[in-house]
Amino acid sequence: MLVALKVLSVASKKLVFENKIMTLFTGNIIDCIRKHYTIIISLIIVISHVAPYYILGPTSQIGVHDTFDSNLIWYKVLAESGMVFAPSDAIVPGFMDGLPRLSFGSEFYFLFWLIAGFGILWGYIINITLMHIVGFVGMYFLLKTHFLKEKKYHIICLGVAICYAILPFYPPSGLSASGIPLALYAFLNIRQNQASWKDWLLIIVIPFYSSLVYSFFFFITAIGILWLIDVIRDRKLHQKFLAAIALMAGVFLVIEYRLVSSMLFETWFVSHRTGYVIAGSDFIEALKIALNNFIYGHYHSPSFQTPIIMLTIGIGFLFLLLRYRPKLNLNIENQSETIRQVLFLLIACIIISIWYGVMSLELLTPIKQNLSIFRTFQFDRFYWLQSTIWYLLFALSLTVIYQIFDKTKLMKIRVSQIAIVLIILLQIGLVYPTSWATTSEQVGGHDSITFEQFYAEKQFMMIRDDIGLPQESYNVISIGLHPAIATYNGFYTLDGYSWNYPLEYKMRFRNIIAFELEKNETLRLYFDEWGNRCYTFVDGLNAVSMYTKDKNVTLDNLQLNITAMHELQCSYVISAVNISNYVSNSLQLLNVYNHPESAWMIFLYEVI
Repeated sequence: MLVALKVLSVASKKLVFENKIMTLFTGNIIDCIRKHYTIIISLIIVISHVAPYYILGPTSQIGVHDTFDSNLIWYKVLAESGMVFAPSDAIVPGFMDGLPRLSFGSEFYFLFWLIAGFGILWGYIINITLMHIVGFVGMYFLLKTHFLKEKKYHIICLGVAICYAILPFYPPSGLSASGIPLALYAFLNIRQNQASWKDWLLIIVIPFYSSLVYSFFFFITAIGILWLIDVIRDRKLHQKFLAAIALMAGVFLVIEYRLVSSMLFETWFVSHRTGYVIAGSDFIEALKIALNNFIYGHYHSPSFQTPIIMLTIGIGFLFLLLRYRPKLNLNIENQSETIRQVLFLLIACIIISIWYGVMSLELLTPIKQNLSIFRTFQFDRFYWLQSTIWYLLFALSLTVIYQIFDKTKLMKIRVSQIAIVLIILLQIGLVYPTSWATTSEQVGGHDSITFEQFYAEKQFMMIRDDIGLPQESYNVISIGLHPAIATYNGFYTLDGYSWNYPLEYKMRFRNIIAFELEKNETLRLYFDEWGNRCYTFVDGLNAVSMYTKDKNVTLDNLQLNITAMHELQCSYVISAVNISNYVSNSLQLLNVYNHPESAWMIFLYEVI
């Protein structure tokens, strides 16, 4: 009996202790929610932007252009090849008749491991979720710490961070755009001697989830210019700031060691990029390009600054100028500092747009054509920095508007708060319905399509089973649809999309479509002068390669080079359009495939 009482006593004490722990834990959660409820609500808004992907899964609308037709497929092919860490000159089979390992990018890129670990669909969904969250966190802390430090601007920090975070960032770029505010936050902390180990960690970690060639070469260049300005102004070296710049640059060089070595040293193959023909614009056209970039931005790094942000900046700047009129009695805090920041950022945006236009001038064409680095690297990509700059301008302009109406009340509510919330809601309303899917439809010129419809796994499984041979034992080409679809479904493809592949292979593949290119000058220039899309282009079809089953297109005069097809051991043609003269092309129609979950009507032809 005594033992039982002791057991009960110990058990009761343990229960009381556990209850206290639970109460303390629950209380801390409640306190945290009460303290940070505005941030939590903001994050919910940001996450809700990607929630449909988690709900719909394979039936989610996707953006095909430069994403599911290329980058994500490269990662899938590389992951399944078992050659992730292979030497750069090793041949990865199955894609464009086998490409050098160099063509598939760095194995240290975090997005690659997302695709390798979760597959294309869920890797893509997790990726865009992280992009939006990092975009929000980075912009919020950047504004709160370095631009809008006063508590009364908290709603502006949150609102602008939401607007920035839900931009339709280019998914394969990772944090190349959405991570810039976070990187800038870390650098400014170091610059102002307010850094902790977390800032140095951010500088090391961000490169693993960002692209040097897309944006961070230009970001590091811009930060380097800022450091140089500090040196000239203060006559001090600012060693920590310089060390941070060198550290990020060094990490990027290590990550991109394959690319760096290929650019600095002779490679074992001549890249198709050496065959680029760089076109140029006259002065008026270059001016239009610059103006268009300033007003609308670039689709790979969208800002949606027109019309709301630009109007807000215009109003804020007007108030700053009118402060000099005593009769208006406009009291704006830190007027000189705000004007300096606005002018600096606005001039930066203007210079970036001008640079983008200048780089297109035909006057520079001989230089760009003769220097190989201009064919392997795009020096006009400073526009990747503009989205961050525009939203900093947006935030600063909102603070001016807030101060102008701060003392005016309407039904005991400050007009300033109403005005700020309305402007932010208008921008959220403008950006929220957009995604990379909607951007891709506009740029790529195709109708909306889901993941399931695009890759058509069940339909291509039927094709694979009907052929009945090991997929590695034969090659295919695709007409009227992206070759990435066949690649995704395990077929060994001769055509494909690659940023860097042997020029010799481009010429061999060109023989297959030479007759068709002769008929269509637009396609010929597209293939010969660029050629990243090494597709089976044919006259009568444009370069979109999205001929879904509703298009009901027939090719009557197809003229492929059967000899060239045999040389590349092409066994089958997968076509999204009917080829009426297939017999004259030494093809045999094996079957026609339709599936309710697929966007395509597939005609399977055997090469005989």
